[in-house]
Amino acid sequence: MGVLNNDHGAARDIVILNAGAALYAANVADSLTAGLQLARTAIESGAAKAKLAQLVQATNA
Repeated sequence: MGVLNNDHGAARDIVILNAGAALYAANVADSLTAGLQLARTAIESGAAKAKLAQLVQATNA
């Protein structure tokens, strides 16, 4: 959960790179740079952690 708590380090960097590339590949972002920024913002704002909590709640219902 360190990455989703916005703990800086290599793991966070790898997650941002992977998620950013996925957002770009899925045409959610216009460029890899934009995808990286979207991923970074999702982690820093807590949106990624909140989305995971929603998924956990939905699958445990």
